[in-house]
Amino acid sequence: MRFILIFEVIALLALPFLMANLYRRGVNFEKSMAFVLATLLSLLMGTYWLYLRNPETLFSLPLKDWLSAIAFALLCWIFLYPLSRWLYKQWFK
Repeated sequence: MRFILIFEVIALLALPFLMANLYRRGVNFEKSMAFVLATLLSLLMGTYWLYLRNPETLFSLPLKDWLSAIAFALLCWIFLYPLSRWLYKQWFK
């Protein structure tokens, strides 16, 4: 679980450089930035939720913990997507 969290944090740290490259190329940036940021942060929160259960392996968690982590990640995504679009409009326009 710790390795998954480390790789997700590395992906989150690499995100600004990748998004800056896309922004320079003129890609439809607002929606793609919001989607990628919300997806990465919600995956990070869901993985951290599972990490707090202190499992021996990833598959040793009961179904109840998996469903609660999925629900928490989905709830985070629902709130983060409009928030990141709003932040983009405030900062870059």
